[in-house]
Amino acid sequence: MDFTEEEIKQMTLDLQNKDITYNSLVENFHTFHKKQFAEEYYLNEIKRSSIDKETYKNLGNLYSAQNRPKKAEEFYLKAIKKDSKYWCVYYNLANLHGKLGRFKKAEECYLKAIELNPQDGDVYNNIGRLYYQLKRYKEAEVCFKKKIKLQPTDAKGYSSLAIILSYIGRMNEAEMCYRLGLKPTNTNINIVYDNFQIFLVKKGKAFEAEKYLRLKK
Repeated sequence: MDFTEEEIKQMTLDLQNKDITYNSLVENFHTFHKKQFAEEYYLNEIKRSSIDKETYKNLGNLYSAQNRPKKAEEFYLKAIKKDSKYWCVYYNLANLHGKLGRFKKAEECYLKAIELNPQDGDVYNNIGRLYYQLKRYKEAEVCFKKKIKLQPTDAKGYSSLAIILSYIGRMNEAEMCYRLGLKPTNTNINIVYDNFQIFLVKKGKAFEAEKYLRLKK
């Protein structure tokens, strides 16, 4: 599904009659790949009298999705200037730095996000992946375990922990993590299926790996 320009004009007119915000409207533009219109509307919002941190953050997200890192960083920093405790922007900025290979800055932003909101498991998962990439395995393990503690039904944490445990040779623990991640009540379970199949093949359990391939949703 995509919007025509006529539909976009009509949706714009609807702003005058309905309780709908610019941000909610451009979220639809962004979702349906009308990114040029999303950018136009975010920038138009900035020109209005009331500029909020969410608009800056959303523009940063848009530019990041468009692979325009300088612009993304610019607007993330503007969001932080509006609210220095806006933890999710530090998280987004950390992800951006990580993609650009700025690992020290990425770590600093992840840690700041954790300081401001220590209850978000995804931050721990991503900084754990950063530590894994930097071969800081003990720190990565701690972060993945924290992710599991905070979000015990998200299979991503079990898969991330299992990968690092298998890499450092703790194969039995890794297998246990994979199996815990495969609980049918967990979310993101397909991530575990994919990685567990590779793990089983490496352990010489191709038949069991094939079984999990058939079970994959």
